[in-house]
Amino acid sequence: MKILPYGKHFISKEDIKAVSTALLSTHLTQGKTVSSFEKKIADYTGAKYAVAVSSCTAGMHIACKVLGFIINSRLLTSAVSFVSSPNVAYFLGGQVNFVDINPKTIAFDVHDLKNKIIKYKPNIVMPVHMGGCSYNYEYIKDLSLKYNFKIIEDAAHSFGGKYNSKIKIGSCNFSDLTVFSFHPVKTITTGEGGVITTNNKEYFLKLLRLRSHGINKLDDNFLIKKQAYTQGKKNQWYYEMRELGYNYRITDIQCALGISQLNILSDILKKRKKIFLI
Repeated sequence: MKILPYGKHFISKEDIKAVSTALLSTHLTQGKTVSSFEKKIADYTGAKYAVAVSSCTAGMHIACKVLGFIINSRLLTSAVSFVSSPNVAYFLGGQVNFVDINPKTIAFDVHDLKNKIIKYKPNIVMPVHMGGCSYNYEYIKDLSLKYNFKIIEDAAHSFGGKYNSKIKIGSCNFSDLTVFSFHPVKTITTGEGGVITTNNKEYFLKLLRLRSHGINKLDDNFLIKKQAYTQGKKNQWYYEMRELGYNYRITDIQCALGISQLNILSDILKKRKKIFLI
């Protein structure tokens, strides 16, 4: 019996060369390749900010935390998804309820969604773009304004996708944050890894802290300036832990692969569409 794989990554010679170059560089992690990758992601999606992390699950976890999700907060998400979607709420001591899907689109059934919002009064609604397809985005956004909840898009499958002919998934035009996966079965890969996009600077700066133990040496203004500076110059050894964070960092090696994969994204998308049409 021939086994059809769920997904298969595509690695080019240029990808191998990019990773080899990263291995020979001065930084294997916490270097400039990470920020370069993030900028390319933001530019591609049209979002103002992007924060690369160790996995999509990690991204959804700290995205919930950024939005103030705490013990007994409530998340609504799709009944058809991977375990990460509900699990990130349980990580933070929250509660989860599921929305039925429309069998034709595998997206939220809009009638059940509205009924569940009225019944459970969620803090966050997490639509899942199964198979890379986004549905009901404008409707969900309108509901968020009426019923006062935040939106995190589980766009694990959707990098390279669009809401319509112009607006890319990840632009956050219809959500507070969007989270992508770069697992090998997804559109592009960094081995493991993910990225969060947002247009909110406050969320962006907090995400930078949360992915690295609550520390952000790049963009935070230091509170204890007498220790942070000597004769007006920043002390390279100095940092401040502002809150309890995690080690959700991604490496320069992974981001080098991600940048190279972005260069062949259009080819990958064409191949996927061709397979879909078979």
